[in-house]
Amino acid sequence: MRIFNAITVRNLLRQEYGWKFTNLHKVMADSIPVFTALETLMMALFSIVTVHEDFPEANRFFKVVFAMGSVVNMLATTIVMFQFSSNTESTWDTFSISLKVLCLFVYAYFMPQYIQFHQSTLTFPICHSYMPHLFAMMEYAIIVAYALFHLSFLIDLRHVSFICFPRSSSGECEPIDPENYRKGGRYEHCRAFEYNQRRIMSL
Repeated sequence: MRIFNAITVRNLLRQEYGWKFTNLHKVMADSIPVFTALETLMMALFSIVTVHEDFPEANRFFKVVFAMGSVVNMLATTIVMFQFSSNTESTWDTFSISLKVLCLFVYAYFMPQYIQFHQSTLTFPICHSYMPHLFAMMEYAIIVAYALFHLSFLIDLRHVSFICFPRSSSGECEPIDPENYRKGGRYEHCRAFEYNQRRIMSL
């Protein structure tokens, strides 16, 4: 879902603001799905590969790459969206980009400090398992900022709709054949909405 969401945001930006895009904006917009895929993969890997039972060096590498990739991804996303959403008149769009900027600032400020402390405790274990209060609060701030940043995309995608094509009565996929949706056709009863969408959009 994260990768699909990033691709949708990238396509939405290219569709709405493509005529304003410079080469730098195109590169940054195209990098959003790539960095999202990278950080999602790294998150999955460091969740699976444990420090104590598997490969501690691999776990450390995955966490560092995730930290760097997520910061770069959030930065690129915020820059591109801020550039083209700054002139919007919608309160929701203003709230969304303001939330992204705030979350980016919190995440990018605390993440390097937290990850450095985290990596040092893995490399040179301390004699007890308690985390200092400051770093515990950093961790909570990082989690909340990361979650709010990506949840704010729900605001950006609020007008996006997807075309759903009808299925056959047996539940199997049916090829979109215009003959099936004409008067007296096999799927005449469901031709009005879906087929007209396809016809109007010249798909």
